[in-house]
Amino acid sequence: MPDPGLLQHKDSLFAQILEGGPRSLWVLVDPTFCPAGSDPTTDDWLARACSHVQPAIPGYEMLAKFNPLWLGLDLSSEAGCALLEETVEYARFELHPAQLAQGLGRRVCAWVRARDGAVAAQAMARLLVQRRADGQRALLRLYDPAVLWGMWATLDGVQHRGWMRACEQWWLLKPDGETMALRDGMARAHDPGTSGTAPWAALQLTAAQWGDFEAMAPFHAALRDWLAVCGRGDTDARRPPLDDLRDSALRAMQAVRRRPGAVDIDDQIAAAFDVFVRGMQSERAPVSSFT
Repeated sequence: MPDPGLLQHKDSLFAQILEGGPRSLWVLVDPTFCPAGSDPTTDDWLARACSHVQPAIPGYEMLAKFNPLWLGLDLSSEAGCALLEETVEYARFELHPAQLAQGLGRRVCAWVRARDGAVAAQAMARLLVQRRADGQRALLRLYDPAVLWGMWATLDGVQHRGWMRACEQWWLLKPDGETMALRDGMARAHDPGTSGTAPWAALQLTAAQWGDFEAMAPFHAALRDWLAVCGRGDTDARRPPLDDLRDSALRAMQAVRRRPGAVDIDDQIAAAFDVFVRGMQSERAPVSSFT
């Protein structure tokens, strides 16, 4: 039987996307685990979408396989609405801990409303490769919903605007199936970076933010273990809001990284998991079940 909480989240997501009447929408698909030309589901979506955008950036080193696929949906058509519902259902299916445990990742990244999909895709591509303080370049997979949800609270307002500057609205699913909505109010019209002639700003992560970015894999390992436990029917469990648990878990992991000596990934996972377990014992909102 479908979880009522997840169905409610689905209805909320549809209501937000369709608010104001049918309009075009972009579905972002992660190419890492499902490259075009070698995955039946992805290829089927590409064939049914109105268009997809993978713009080349002259002189810029970003391989297409690291850029999300942008599938354009016409929500005034029956086919576009059908594909929207299919991607939402698939995104909810991917959240099951058993699926994530297989290392398949999350194919559906987000649903994005943008004035120009090509401009938005190009702007994002320019932000995905960032330079660390030591001069080394690294791929910043913020389009991954697990990473974006995990990192968003650690980014400041300027970084929020840098990410959203070419997008009107952005929706993703949190690990519990709840909708996270980012809107273009974060990118003001007077921001010079929103001009097509102005250079695109770098996100310029701080050392602490790079630490949180590198902690995303162990953080989600702990979260998956916790959700798997919740999914076994512990109906009496109560927890604080998931965003609060995330922030507390990341702080606990930061404390582990500040200890003298080498950083132990297992210790970070254990610290995060302990936060989640203590959250289960609180007396607030019920945990959503994935069974």
